[in-house]
Amino acid sequence: VLKTDFKNLVIDILKWGFLIKKILTLTMV
Repeated sequence: VLKTDFKNLVIDILKWGFLIKKILTLTMV
């Protein structure tokens, strides 16, 4: 269970990081 939660946490962080990167790129342009 802990392994799955950690995996989901990493996926969420990657998703948010990608989203923030996208927003920053759009804002700069």
